[in-house]
Amino acid sequence: MFPKALILLVFVTAGVLGQLEPKCPSATLNSCTNEYFTTFLNYPIQDNNTAIWLDYSTFINFTDQLFSQNVGDPTGLVTVCNALEQTLGCLSTQTYGCFSPLGFLLRGADTTTAFTFSGLFNLYKFRCGAGLYTLLRENLGCVQRTLWNQRNILWGCLTTYQNNVNHDPAGSCNYVQTYANCYSLVFNQSVCGFAGSADHWWACEGAYQFTQPGYPNCYLSCSREYGPPGFSEYAESHYKVDNGQAWFKLPDIWREIDGEWQFVENDWLPGTQ
Repeated sequence: MFPKALILLVFVTAGVLGQLEPKCPSATLNSCTNEYFTTFLNYPIQDNNTAIWLDYSTFINFTDQLFSQNVGDPTGLVTVCNALEQTLGCLSTQTYGCFSPLGFLLRGADTTTAFTFSGLFNLYKFRCGAGLYTLLRENLGCVQRTLWNQRNILWGCLTTYQNNVNHDPAGSCNYVQTYANCYSLVFNQSVCGFAGSADHWWACEGAYQFTQPGYPNCYLSCSREYGPPGFSEYAESHYKVDNGQAWFKLPDIWREIDGEWQFVENDWLPGTQ
């Protein structure tokens, strides 16, 4: 359902190489997850540590909270970065492919979970690299406040993107662009945001990097000056202030209405001051 063509390509390529299953023994994955991720972060305990990698909503909520809990202090983000790096380092000496889309799929994840988690790992490569160095120079505190205070809108951006690419994979590049616009707009309208500011670029580039494991053929530029393609037009129709309350409109969405799938306008959500 997610990127069907990509999944087929991955399996065909794997078959050609004569190595369908990534070398990722469950015992090794469980051990590395326990020692370098769960224990290191005091992550919510699961019955089986590898079950952590089937629950992306907890991962997003937990890591974003760590990132944001001490405004102006990057320690929370750095801690997450270290945990992910140590986990990957533990696995790399004996395994490969544990956190690839195919690795998730072969462990029983559905396609949405597989491409969301692989996208999150790609996102954190950015957040722990160029994204971190940029925020340390400017706007770290604003990004932290916005990421946590507006998490309901950012979650709506994500679930709309997931829904749309699931239903209409042929239009994936359009949905990649609208996801970047949706995510960027939240930071653009923060108290310290504007087109060209560090937090606006950080949000756009992070959203784009998240989509790449699923749709590497979909390209967009997160220019510091203008933002993602069509951003100005998107902002005009998807943000408003009514009686002092900020409102964000989520991108149009595929919904089944009276037994028929229709591409319709999505909901307006209130922003948090």
